[in-house]
Amino acid sequence: MIKLILNIVPVPCSRPRVARGGFAYYPKRYKDFKRDCTALIRVNYPHIQIKEPIESIDYLFVLPRPKYMRKGYHHGLIPHTKRPDLDNLLKAVNDCLEDAEVLSNDCLISDSSSRKRYAEKEGTARIEITITTK
Repeated sequence: MIKLILNIVPVPCSRPRVARGGFAYYPKRYKDFKRDCTALIRVNYPHIQIKEPIESIDYLFVLPRPKYMRKGYHHGLIPHTKRPDLDNLLKAVNDCLEDAEVLSNDCLISDSSSRKRYAEKEGTARIEITITTK
């Protein structure tokens, strides 16, 4: 079992935009996230390279808690039911895992579970990934 904890605010994969000249590009916010997340994985987990099929992978996206939730709500993780969509967060992280060469291809994933939550009262935003290989 491999556990990765990335201390970065999760950003969803956005739809590519098309310029007047007809070429497609991704918005700056997503490109910056992808660059930073990939670098974070390469620096903190340089020895992890998975080439065999993955039995299961579990994602936990912890997003920043809004100001109105800082008082009166319990201290633990709170379910997040607003934007961004969970599937777009998954796409972004899988792209970063491929770019950092942790996964040779995301088609190796056959079973996954994912959750998104607001951070603890004093907690920070992060992405936790638990990979179980055969």
